[in-house]
Amino acid sequence: MKIVELETFVVEEPGRLRVVTNSIHQLVSGRELIVRLHTEDGLHGAHSVNIAGFGGEITRQLFEVEMRGLVVGQDASMPRRLRRHLFENMEYFGNEGLGVFGISIVDYCVWDILGKAADKSVAQLLGQYRREIPAYGMVGWLSFPVDDLVDLCKRTIDRGYKAVKIKVGAPTLAEDLRRIEAVREALGPDNHLMVDANQVVSVSEAIRRGSAYQDFDIYWLEEPLRPWMKDGLAELRQAVRIPIATGENDYTKYNFKELLVRNAVDVLQPDAPAV
Repeated sequence: MKIVELETFVVEEPGRLRVVTNSIHQLVSGRELIVRLHTEDGLHGAHSVNIAGFGGEITRQLFEVEMRGLVVGQDASMPRRLRRHLFENMEYFGNEGLGVFGISIVDYCVWDILGKAADKSVAQLLGQYRREIPAYGMVGWLSFPVDDLVDLCKRTIDRGYKAVKIKVGAPTLAEDLRRIEAVREALGPDNHLMVDANQVVSVSEAIRRGSAYQDFDIYWLEEPLRPWMKDGLAELRQAVRIPIATGENDYTKYNFKELLVRNAVDVLQPDAPAV
């Protein structure tokens, strides 16, 4: 099952490109980079990565310039061997960040190929346990006015979701609380509300804000601190009643081990391209 080609292309949603913000980023939503691997057997596997923020062209060049030569000619039927091959050859820039994104996306493409070859879903290949999992709607960018935010959350619940997540980390705690209170009132007590700070605050400020957020029955507080501040996350977890969620900017299983060893997290959130 030799890989004979790697191709990339960008997909944009016509008329749906828009600027959104969280506490530290300004993003343009609606752009995806598609990576596709082809095998000599006529099968192909594909995966996408969001390139709405900075670095989209660099991400594409990673595949076009660096990874094509490492991937073409490899055997897609041996995913663990291929991952090791990529890690060893990309070691100087591949242990975290963009390099791991590239390795992970190739891995997804390979598993897509294996699923098609076996006529099974990847979940089935990996030992599927259940047919359904709970889902929530991430609808609450900081750039949305409160009225629009509330309306989006209501519409998300009307579509059948039982939980929504909104961004926090506004310049003031008062602004955060105004948004949280409005959404909580709109959702009522029977739906979950999560908040995501996108790493913007210090440990002391996270404790201050988390202590205020918890009065609104927050299901989890996500990424209040930078990913390397694992001791701070452990301190925060002890100081507030809200479960702490993090992991989106941690890379590989070794960083997640550190979170667990330090008792720094309640909800692990590995980002698909980073593990």
